[in-house]
Amino acid sequence: MWEQIRLTGDFEKIGVPQACWQPVAPLIRKAVNLLSVDARIIRIENLEEVEIFSDPLLLKVFCNLFFNTLRHGGHITKVTMSVQKNRDVLVILYGDDGRGISASEKDHIFSWGRGKIPALVTF
Repeated sequence: MWEQIRLTGDFEKIGVPQACWQPVAPLIRKAVNLLSVDARIIRIENLEEVEIFSDPLLLKVFCNLFFNTLRHGGHITKVTMSVQKNRDVLVILYGDDGRGISASEKDHIFSWGRGKIPALVTF
């Protein structure tokens, strides 16, 4: 229940403060530093010049991605983040060499209350 309340609080923050242009690679590095991730396993590919117009909570998104990888991935030796442009859409790709999600859980990973303990990073 407390996780749900905290998540609700995060949703209330969306849009306050206003969205702004943010450089992606420095945000990723900041997330790595905040979580004390071994920077040697992080591969940032073709993101150095990328800026996106987004909510300031984008840093929290990156923190949660890394946190979930570290918490649930097992022995991780590589995390890769890159960008791909498809017509007018920019897609940020995230991948790691962790153990992955079991086939039985894949259809349910976005259902509330499924999986392991929710991993929400707060700061």
